[in-house]
Amino acid sequence: MTLNGSIDYYRDLPLAGDPVFARIGAVPGLIVGSDHTIGEQELYRRTAELLPAPSRALMVQGAGHWPHREKAAVVVPELLRFLAEIPA
Repeated sequence: MTLNGSIDYYRDLPLAGDPVFARIGAVPGLIVGSDHTIGEQELYRRTAELLPAPSRALMVQGAGHWPHREKAAVVVPELLRFLAEIPA
């Protein structure tokens, strides 16, 4: 049962390309990542570039998989600053 559950996620992916994945987001985003995985940092930056302003990537140095939990003192102020920049 566990194997089926983990494989079903991939079986359900639209291999022919789903138009939903081709659309660019219409809402600004703060893309939070960490420096623990090489290569993902560029993905975070490029994702932020696809979103409308004031979107940006926040790369949290020294954090692991959960930067918002591991480095809350860094992430929370940045999140509040980002939310303050979004027009009402």
